[in-house]
Amino acid sequence: MNLPNKITLARIILIPFILFFILLDEDLIGDGLMAISWTVALVLFIVAAVTDAIDGILARRLNLVTNFGRLMDPLADKLLVASVFVAFVEKEILPAWMVIIILFREFLVTGLRSIASEKGIIIQADRWGKSKTVTQMTTIIASMLLMSVRYFLVWFKQWEPLVKQTGPIDDYIYGLLYVLGVACVILSVGSGSLYLIRNREVLLDN
Repeated sequence: MNLPNKITLARIILIPFILFFILLDEDLIGDGLMAISWTVALVLFIVAAVTDAIDGILARRLNLVTNFGRLMDPLADKLLVASVFVAFVEKEILPAWMVIIILFREFLVTGLRSIASEKGIIIQADRWGKSKTVTQMTTIIASMLLMSVRYFLVWFKQWEPLVKQTGPIDDYIYGLLYVLGVACVILSVGSGSLYLIRNREVLLDN
């Protein structure tokens, strides 16, 4: 249990706390605490995302790459993103069909990598996979940030005056998040298809 692995475990431990702050009920705690809860969730998610880069860098530089790290690091990443996306469905930020497609792709590629590993083949992330990850992170951070700002404006009685000046801001917010969600779906389907096409020999028995 070296330092990079401890950081990976810390990322997993952060997930239930992030979900707790996302899933708080507005009717129970009010606008003020909702603003704070979304902000805390955003900060915790950013910290978790940063640890993703840190543990990998430390493992390579300090020569601390372990089988545990190879297993848990990508699993922690997928668990973090998948959990938040499912929470977004619960909060009606993204539709369920988008998240189902995104998660299907993650399970598919993870399974493909597992089969390849058994055959001694390492499937590296390509630029499309990396673009998919960046888009997912952008969507999550943008969603949390916009929810936080919205509730702060409501809390300080600035939301209604802003709506009167600019129109239905909620429609604009959810429209933007829908577009980001569609981008995640497109990149998920595209990158997943490329992984299958380029590594189709992995699925062959002979």
